[in-house]
Amino acid sequence: METSEIVQKFKKLPETTLLLLRYMNLASNDVGREITSIKHAITMIGRRKLSDWLMLMIYSEGGSLKDPKSDPLYILASPRAKNTENLLEKIWLKKQSSFR
Repeated sequence: METSEIVQKFKKLPETTLLLLRYMNLASNDVGREITSIKHAITMIGRRKLSDWLMLMIYSEGGSLKDPKSDPLYILASPRAKNTENLLEKIWLKKQSSFR
């Protein structure tokens, strides 16, 4: 995805854009440059750190949702927990059958 496409997505999310600009300006106080555009913020933070920051925003917002099943962390963790439960059940059954 091109930077211009990312900028367009941010323009549709003013609250997220404001949070990003605030975050970047807190970090840039040491450098002495004010970040005033989304493009500048994206360029300064880099794609990887932007992705990490966005994931953090998703998870922190998810924690305040009324329905825990709509929490992104729950959505990711639920299938893993079920798989672990099934695996442990198979291991336990295998151990039970070996004692007979």
